[in-house]
Amino acid sequence: MDFSQFVEYVTTDGVHHVAPQQHELDNPLVLDTVRGGYERAAQLGRAWTLAAGELDALKEAAPYHADVVAHEMVSDSPLEIVERLIVVRSYPEWHVGLDCVAVDAERTVGVYFNPADMNLYKCYQAHRAQADWRPDLPGLGALWGRFYEDEWPEWVQPTGAHDAYQKGDKVTFEGGHYISLIDANVWSPAVYPQGWEYQGPA
Repeated sequence: MDFSQFVEYVTTDGVHHVAPQQHELDNPLVLDTVRGGYERAAQLGRAWTLAAGELDALKEAAPYHADVVAHEMVSDSPLEIVERLIVVRSYPEWHVGLDCVAVDAERTVGVYFNPADMNLYKCYQAHRAQADWRPDLPGLGALWGRFYEDEWPEWVQPTGAHDAYQKGDKVTFEGGHYISLIDANVWSPAVYPQGWEYQGPA
């Protein structure tokens, strides 16, 4: 039985909730099928909202990075959530050999879905993708930025090697933009200016 038939059945029954966690919501075709099911339910007169706990189940069913889930799955309407997930998966998928273009001001191009960590990234410089330039790898701040993060986040004191700044990472510090010139950079531009290159005012 396909998903739309299942929705029609439970809608006619008027008791059961759809169990979206039973579906692998990481595939655009599956997402489109699920959306069609919810639209069919709406046509049959049922206003779909999620019961307590079902929103968490729907989030867990979409194996995207926590940032994507937090920013896109903020509604209690399953149809709206699925629509948002379809938008997320509509971005081009990053792969080796892809000709990546720089993100524009409206972010209509230059945004890529990275299957390695199921997250969205903005491309800062046009390039042809290669394995060691994958968006989630460290030290690629000159090429990539997380979609939901500022290009120039505020500098934060690292607590160790695990969160140290890498060569190419961009930060805002005391009203200025800086790029790290070294790996394992745990110093601020004020403490160790040799480790940073000033780019201009923020």
